[in-house]
Amino acid sequence: MTTQPPPVASVEAVTCNIGGGEVVHVHKFKVWDKNSALENLAKNLGCSFVEHSGSMSLNVLPEDVERGACR
Repeated sequence: MTTQPPPVASVEAVTCNIGGGEVVHVHKFKVWDKNSALENLAKNLGCSFVEHSGSMSLNVLPEDVERGACR
């Protein structure tokens, strides 16, 4: 399984002079909240999440979405 980097929402670069001619560069990355994105996606599709322990899978086909099967 390959992993992808998280989607970046913003990047902030700060340069700090810490004395003695030494400079430090700090980069701050803010990533999008994946849980919130999934909740919004489910809400827009008319689905909802329930708490579940164990394993399960969900397959939504494009034709199911088109005909409103998730509503």
